[in-house]
Amino acid sequence: MNVQQQQVSEYDVYTRLWINRTRGYVYGTTITLRRQAGSVLIAFLASYVALAGSGCWMIMRFRLHHTFSWHPSNTQSTQHLLSRDTAGKEN
Repeated sequence: MNVQQQQVSEYDVYTRLWINRTRGYVYGTTITLRRQAGSVLIAFLASYVALAGSGCWMIMRFRLHHTFSWHPSNTQSTQHLLSRDTAGKEN
């Protein structure tokens, strides 16, 4: 196992942000990190995605509740209820 680790450590690896010009500026943008820094980046991204997902789910729940909850928007039913109230007060 030590032989493999020594072989890997013999290579010089560029550990920064760099651009692979053959793939273009957008698709070729690459970041190379050491193992520990990569683990931290993955943990941060996982937390960020979880928080963004929960916030998005809260907004979707509110919209679904607002869409499917009953609102007396029908003016005929409102007028009917008002006419009942006024008819009872006249007598």
